[in-house]
Amino acid sequence: MRNDPYSLMGEKIRRIRREKGLTQKQLAGDKVTRNMISLIESGREFPSASTIVHIAEKLEIPAGYLFASSPDEDGMYEKELIISGLRKAFEKDDHDTCLKLLAGFPDDGMDDELLYIYAVSLLRNALMLADRLNLAEALKKLALADETGSRSVYCGTGFRKAVSYYSELIRTACSDDITDAMTDISVCGSEVPSETVSYFINLKLVRSGEKPSRFCESRGFQLSHINAVDQMLEEEYPDALRTLRNLADNERLPFYMKYRVLCDLETAASAARDMSDAYYASKRRLDMIEELSPQIPG
Repeated sequence: MRNDPYSLMGEKIRRIRREKGLTQKQLAGDKVTRNMISLIESGREFPSASTIVHIAEKLEIPAGYLFASSPDEDGMYEKELIISGLRKAFEKDDHDTCLKLLAGFPDDGMDDELLYIYAVSLLRNALMLADRLNLAEALKKLALADETGSRSVYCGTGFRKAVSYYSELIRTACSDDITDAMTDISVCGSEVPSETVSYFINLKLVRSGEKPSRFCESRGFQLSHINAVDQMLEEEYPDALRTLRNLADNERLPFYMKYRVLCDLETAASAARDMSDAYYASKRRLDMIEELSPQIPG
């Protein structure tokens, strides 16, 4: 592409027209000819002021955007094109839409706000992928979230800690260990709920023979798992097995609980001499290792 104003504007018009799924004839409408649009896009003709206004209206962009000739100017106008929809999607936690709106956005045109939205959306998307057990892709998204967040003043140390925390959970998805990093309350914040850290703290407590803390903040699946392990220690196996079976079969169980629940189900079933459940849990646990271990860096 040539660097003269004719070519820069023509390339920009062609790119936006194609992104919006318009033909040259549709862009031309009844104001100009299709041939004129072709000449403008190829840089062989410079449009008149009225033609520029017409093209901008058809493409639904500010006319000034067609004259922008630097990354900063482009970034300013391109943000204007998406920011309303982007903010609405972000407020609704629609992070897939946020990523779609930011796809292809010039990297050097992103300001602190766009970088923040992009980083948070990448992190949330990574957790969704992890819950689908697409761990390799989740780790890639987290790495990109970390790099993106480091460039925004709105992503402080808390965000970086959150990325590190979830990376640790993914790397240990096929392990029954509870590392010190998992019980670090300093990571709690907008991205890491205190319930998640509380889950690991209390699971570690009950597995060591102690009672859950009276300050336990875990809820739902997490609290059910903690209580089931406590029942195992009290040798209340029927209740523990019932809860652990239900958890193991629930597709909405968070990725970081799946393997740990299967380990406890196998232990409880073996202790209760329920060989059917013990075999079921053992087979699923080994299948997880076979499926997920290749996705996790050594």
